[in-house]
Amino acid sequence: MTKYQLWSRDEYGQGSILDTSEDLQSMIKKAKDLVTDANVNNALTVEEKKRNWVSYYVELEPIKAAKTTQIVYAGKSTQNKDAALKISKGKQEIIAPDSDVCKTRIFLGKLDKEDWYAADYRRNEIDSLKNADLVGKTVYYIKKIG
Repeated sequence: MTKYQLWSRDEYGQGSILDTSEDLQSMIKKAKDLVTDANVNNALTVEEKKRNWVSYYVELEPIKAAKTTQIVYAGKSTQNKDAALKISKGKQEIIAPDSDVCKTRIFLGKLDKEDWYAADYRRNEIDSLKNADLVGKTVYYIKKIG
């Protein structure tokens, strides 16, 4: 059985393993809960939260793929490039999360019971992992082990 690990990488580039499970969906839920806790469950006003978020989870939505295909952000590869785990029909492979393969969204939490995604100062949703607004933030991601 395939196992997955939930990781975080902080603003200094230090990685930490937070959990291990055979259930990918539980790892995704835990990552989103941790992000929500860090960005939403604090004493800041809504507007202050939107300016001062500290962590994120990368959501990747397949483009032109079967509805059963799932892609999850897997952090940096050994070549220090962004990597993603593509799961389709029981097969799993590591791919580059390019814009022609998947749509990128930066999940920041559940704000007023709605999914909240990162946007730039013009309120355009951030759709690139190279965006400067992501520098210095903690990212949560999932790696396949075994």
